[in-house]
Amino acid sequence: RPETDLKKLVDIATQCSKEVIFLVPIGPCPFLSNGGLPALLARAPMLDSKGRVVAAVDQEGNLNKLYSFFDPRVYKAYDHFVKSLGEYFVTSGIASDVWSMDCAQVTLEYGLVSYLKDHSQVYEQGFSRFLQNKRTQENWDSESIGLDPEREHQLHHEFYSMIKDIYLMACEERLS
Repeated sequence: RPETDLKKLVDIATQCSKEVIFLVPIGPCPFLSNGGLPALLARAPMLDSKGRVVAAVDQEGNLNKLYSFFDPRVYKAYDHFVKSLGEYFVTSGIASDVWSMDCAQVTLEYGLVSYLKDHSQVYEQGFSRFLQNKRTQENWDSESIGLDPEREHQLHHEFYSMIKDIYLMACEERLS
């Protein structure tokens, strides 16, 4: 498809004395269908903190549901995508900058909230595995987790940051 010929796009921009910068999302994007996930991997809808499905309306008025990026299959497909994109850039001779981006929404209640923030069952399963590893690594007694809401909040933030960093590292390694 001619609209996917990135080399041609870069060549045309260069002829017009324009710089091309590619943006690669490190999480869900509200302006892409399924948040940027292939339909095959769009299995677990992303949920907000109140259990509502997260969605966004694009300029054409289409409602785009966002799906969880915490599914390991999604990360595997993402890693494959950025690897293929990096290989395409190398073989095509594209030397444009590639920036990663984290899409977010502004809410009155919470301010700026990343679309990677998720409260779905897939997220909760991943967080449970994270807690199990923490318990093992730090030798917690089995009842210490969940007693302190502040500590649990810190652990959720640590897990979220870890997953975000994994996506970011895939971008950096595959597109360097």
